[in-house]
Amino acid sequence: KGPMIINLMAVKYLIDSGVQFNKRIRLFVGGAEETTFECIYKYSKNEEAPKYAYTPDSTFPVTYAEKGILVFDYEAGEKIDFKLICDGAYNAVADITYYEGKKIEEVASEMEKQGYKYEVKDNKVYSYGVSAHAMETQRGVNAITRLANAMDIVGETCTLVDILANQIGEEKYGESIVGIVEDEVCGKLTFNVGNCFIE
Repeated sequence: KGPMIINLMAVKYLIDSGVQFNKRIRLFVGGAEETTFECIYKYSKNEEAPKYAYTPDSTFPVTYAEKGILVFDYEAGEKIDFKLICDGAYNAVADITYYEGKKIEEVASEMEKQGYKYEVKDNKVYSYGVSAHAMETQRGVNAITRLANAMDIVGETCTLVDILANQIGEEKYGESIVGIVEDEVCGKLTFNVGNCFIE
């Protein structure tokens, strides 16, 4: 990503300029940020913790505040005979998910009526949205909530599908769940469903 390249070039510039470092410099690039953290666990198991560290994240010249991320699992314990699956990142608006069940034609028909982007293949209805970082949910279109809406309308539903369709829906800030939460530094709290396994 951009910040990684910028930091590599900054260190090269310092070296080329003759700067003598009195500390070891390491660039640590992880591949599971804000998801499963295997990279951090592996590094911590085999290497010492840094004396000083920072994270070059997203905006120039520095990100000085960041919204927290709350990840949780919701289990309703209901018996259902369908699936709604999205194996997306927690910190991104879901751009693809699928339904598998007995009402493929009805769900697809409702997706069409609603004007949602979808595709039927391999006995599944795929819903397509627009990915965006969870800090800017207003830039994305959530494939999970759109598919849940179509499912709920045709009666292929359960408690979680109902919540996704009727309480969250197309909202970007979670106002129906938590109200509008906003401050001067971070702006509005954003709300995102990035991952879903109903089966």
